[in-house]
Amino acid sequence: MPRNNHAPNISDSMTVEIKNYPTSLIHDHTSEDGSIFKSLSFRWKEAWASLILPEENVFQSITRKGEYIDGRLDVILGDPEEVRTVSVLQEDNTYKPTPMFNRTILSAINKSKQEYLRSIAV
Repeated sequence: MPRNNHAPNISDSMTVEIKNYPTSLIHDHTSEDGSIFKSLSFRWKEAWASLILPEENVFQSITRKGEYIDGRLDVILGDPEEVRTVSVLQEDNTYKPTPMFNRTILSAINKSKQEYLRSIAV
């Protein structure tokens, strides 16, 4: 039986939530002071981008029956109008800090997902 460490039921439509995100694109990190955080990678236009997430904003994805979905996590970004600093990979392999709204991040992730699904459609 799954532990109760999944995303809370968010009834506020003004909260950006990413459901069932691949765990391969969410990485664990430890800062110099020992605090733990995560980074989320996603496609932004033709480049990779990443943003920092607090540990408490990432939860195990579960089915409606309460079972874990292997390899998937739910992410809560928060207010759609909140601006985050996203690191976008440049052609010279450096990262450029880029301010983005949470709603823009979600839109980029959804667009990338749709393009992937179209590419594998039979």
